[in-house]
Parts: sequence; structure tokens; C-alpha cells
Amino acid sequence: MQNWYLKLKARLEFEWKTVNNTVDCGVFVMRHMETWFGVTADKWDSGFPLSHKETKACLTHLRKKYAIKLVKLEANKHRSRVLAEAAQYEKANGFGCV
Repeated sequence: MQNWYLKLKARLEFEWKTVNNTVDCGVFVMRHMETWFGVTADKWDSGFPLSHKETKACLTHLRKKYAIKLVKLEANKHRSRVLAEAAQYEKANGFGCV
């Protein structure tokens, strides 16, 4: 089997590219699906900040945003149980998480 990816002519380089982040691939993919509308990389605004500190905060926010959306989906068969547990947690700890 040949390495087809070695034959690719172009590889997109993003300003918001990270080097050592190997755990947030899913967050980046979801954000890219949410913000890409067929423009070239130089015109694409993903909303990711360029500084490491701001990117880290943005990823934390997006991770929470996507987790909440997935939990609250009607198609999620564990939705009721998770929301009930979240309400219990909120009641026991005095603050909300959903």
C-alpha cells in the first residue's frame, strides 16, 4: 500500500497551529466544522487566538460548550440520567454546571 498522503501537493498551514497539543484534536475538528465555509486558509477565521495562553482558555471554553451540546442532544440516550446527576451535583454543591 502506497503512502497516498505523501503525494499531496498542498498542506494547509494555519496561524493557530499548535505543536505539542495532542489531546484537543476533537475540539479543533469540531471548531473547524463550525467555522469553515469554503474559504481559503488565509481568509478563514476560526476564532482561535494566536497566543498560547488565550488559545488554552479558548479550548477550555470550547470543550465545555461541545460537551454540554452533546449531553443535551435529544438523541443522547443517557441525557436524562446525566442531567439528573448534574442537577443533584448543583444542589449538593451550590452551583450549576449545566
